[in-house]
Amino acid sequence: FVYGTTGSPDFPITPGAFDIGYGGGTAASPYGTGANFPNGTDIVVAHFNADCTSLIGSTYVGGTGNDGINQGVGLNRNYADEFRGEISLDQDGDVLVISSTRSVDFPTLNPIQANLGGGQDAVAFKMNSVLTNMIWGTYLGGAADDSGFSITNNASGEHYLTGGTASSDFPMVAGGIQPVFGGGIADGYVVRLGNNGNTLLSSTFYGSDQYDQFYFIEVDNENQVYLFGQTNAAG
Repeated sequence: FVYGTTGSPDFPITPGAFDIGYGGGTAASPYGTGANFPNGTDIVVAHFNADCTSLIGSTYVGGTGNDGINQGVGLNRNYADEFRGEISLDQDGDVLVISSTRSVDFPTLNPIQANLGGGQDAVAFKMNSVLTNMIWGTYLGGAADDSGFSITNNASGEHYLTGGTASSDFPMVAGGIQPVFGGGIADGYVVRLGNNGNTLLSSTFYGSDQYDQFYFIEVDNENQVYLFGQTNAAG
């Protein structure tokens, strides 16, 4: 299974895929990457057979803005952060993807957040393994820029998402370890969704008054959450 970003209207897409049409966006040339997207970007997801000799499924996912590219102010700090996102499989073999978007018409289904919060939002979605149907999909973000970097699930089918946010109004649930934005350039965030994707079970900021961001999330067999990221905080 492959997740990526494309500017190609002729990317290999399989018959019956969830989205066979390239949505495009605005011209983008992420600094230092050598990549050039004169016609904007879409997310692509592909499923190969075991020896990679044929495609089982391949689809675009996106709207009319740029998708699958992190252009958030202060959120692209390292080489190739512009293309950071993740693909994972859940316990049923369905496909989980998290990324970033500027599209106001990104495809959603049973979302916890139906509309773009503003600027750039994180997006997360689940698809069936042959990539013909979206099971759920949602925006995730506030009025400023937000990024989606990592997604996983536990044995109960709950989903855990992380990334970075500059939004003080990022969706929060009471009881989180840090319910208020720490300030500075960005905070990391952690979100837990129900197994149907449309219930926000818990969430929290995690950051200082400097720059903070999470890049990877994992859950162990006791549902303990592990995070990896970076910070400019002194301690």
